[in-house]
Amino acid sequence: MKKLIKVCGMRDAENIRAVEHIARPDLMGFVFYPNSPRCVSFVPQYLPNVPRVGVFVHPEESIVLRIARLFGLWGVQLYEPTPDLCEHLRLYGLHVIVALAAKDNLDALTAPYAMATDHFLFDTPSYTFGGSGRSFDHSLLASYHGRVPFLVSGGLNPHSIETILRIKHPRFEGVDLNSGFEAKIAIKEPTLLRDFISRLRNAWEIK
Repeated sequence: MKKLIKVCGMRDAENIRAVEHIARPDLMGFVFYPNSPRCVSFVPQYLPNVPRVGVFVHPEESIVLRIARLFGLWGVQLYEPTPDLCEHLRLYGLHVIVALAAKDNLDALTAPYAMATDHFLFDTPSYTFGGSGRSFDHSLLASYHGRVPFLVSGGLNPHSIETILRIKHPRFEGVDLNSGFEAKIAIKEPTLLRDFISRLRNAWEIK
């Protein structure tokens, strides 16, 4: 199955347009967590044609659904949701990604959501819920034996190709790129992303 590349933490209309057309990611993420420096507080004048994913922390169903309609979201990435919420949002046609801080036994962390999500995202433990710029110990991925595919985030940057290629887990299905590719907060470097994404996709095809 084709692996996915998501670029997250987008906000500025012209930067969104440039990243979409120059770097060509598979998914683009928008953060709706008020405590994040990348939080989106209004609809940008340009929204991408690639699938849009909204990132929420401690989400409330009504808020998620309202923003999903407003931004035309394809999916949602949820930090600390309840399994019931995940199931409800899937019934509304949203693709659900449950984001979890990668620590200890991943089987135990993922078990409550095994039947309620489309993807997991394993991220670095952080009070900021993503965008920390720090990586986690990828050897922890060996403790995951579930059937739900997952993405990896946390500390990925232009020098992370070999790190990503070392992930051999059968359920590994892509990466989430954020602060490691920024010129400044919420502004990505389109050509840097283009070069990295091209190299990574080529390497995955060769593998």
